[in-house]
Amino acid sequence: MSRKRENSILRSIGLTGKQLCRINICEGFCYAAFAFLASLLVGLPIAVVVCREVSKRSFAGEIVAYQFPILEMGRFLLVLFGLELLLSVWTVNRQNRQSLIEQMRAVK
Repeated sequence: MSRKRENSILRSIGLTGKQLCRINICEGFCYAAFAFLASLLVGLPIAVVVCREVSKRSFAGEIVAYQFPILEMGRFLLVLFGLELLLSVWTVNRQNRQSLIEQMRAVK
């Protein structure tokens, strides 16, 4: 609801649909970049520790070196940023179907 209110206020003071779309996409990319960095900062140390412990127990005490999954991480990035782009465009298109007055009335 607060997002709708914010967007309707911005549109009422002259923000164009293209500018609104650009703002939503940039904000979404920031969220996606933060999610990616958080997954690296939290997930990588956990993965290294789990790999070490599992290899100790599975290979009679021998530790297998951890290999970073570059291909899988690339796919994750494509899906993450692709979904963000689709959701941002979908949100703006959905809001553009309503008139500005209807959006402002619905928020109250």
